[in-house]
Amino acid sequence: MKESIGLTFTINIMIVFILVAMVFVTGILSYTKAFKAASLIVKSLERFEGYNELAYDQININLSALSYMRGDSSKCPLTRSATIGEGKLVTVNNEEKFNYCVYFFDNDGDEKHYSYGVVTYITIDFNMFNIKLKLPIYGRTTRIYRFTNT
Repeated sequence: MKESIGLTFTINIMIVFILVAMVFVTGILSYTKAFKAASLIVKSLERFEGYNELAYDQININLSALSYMRGDSSKCPLTRSATIGEGKLVTVNNEEKFNYCVYFFDNDGDEKHYSYGVVTYITIDFNMFNIKLKLPIYGRTTRIYRFTNT
């Protein structure tokens, strides 16, 4: 009696299923890491009320512990549009060790508040197929009160 589906065809279906499952799991893990990195950066910016040396050091410590990808942040666009306006790219010393972008929004609803936007990236690298995906994840701080003497 002959089988209706051959063994080779069944093995091919199993291989395709395993590859799709691996891609799915890789995507989930990369998304989780990028989202957590954005959350840690936002918490540091809120804690130190801006992107300064203290926040920069804390961000580097957190991202090292998370083993977030190192990269070149010089590829960040100079401005970022959001619902609250245009944000300008800010840097502390032009030597960010990790691949993220921080944007400063000067006027967050009124002149007394400002905020920051953070872009981290999901990276999925398939060396076998020579495919590299890089998708942005955007996070934003809460409004930060501007203390002035005027």
